[in-house]
Amino acid sequence: MAGFFYKSEQATIPLRFVFLTMHFVMALTIWFDRAFLADRLVANQDLYNGAESLLNYMGIACIACFAIEFVSIFIGGTLFKRGQMLFSIVFHAVGFALAIAFHQGSWNIDSYIAITTICIFFPAAVEVLSTASSIFFDYTRFY
Repeated sequence: MAGFFYKSEQATIPLRFVFLTMHFVMALTIWFDRAFLADRLVANQDLYNGAESLLNYMGIACIACFAIEFVSIFIGGTLFKRGQMLFSIVFHAVGFALAIAFHQGSWNIDSYIAITTICIFFPAAVEVLSTASSIFFDYTRFY
């Protein structure tokens, strides 16, 4: 019966990695389908070029933010901060669901900007700040 209870990290670390990876795959899908999405979202050619360019730059920024989060997971600065883990799991799960809804539905481009800002850029910024504070403030007392 002693093996029944687990530490919270045994569940949150795999969950965080799974939701982060699922959200990353969905962001890559949107980035690779940007021509199709831009064609579906706008009516004329001038708006098409702007929408495709915006989706391209947003996709590149998303990939950079996901790279930051994957690196910070493997650095381990926030792996044992339960609030940070829950924050990341919730935002990436919601972002994954909203990205699927954006890809399948006919939402406008402004909704994708809002989804990306809230569910990708914001967690990446919090991750960078939290990792930096862990590295610079938590570990300096040992030296």
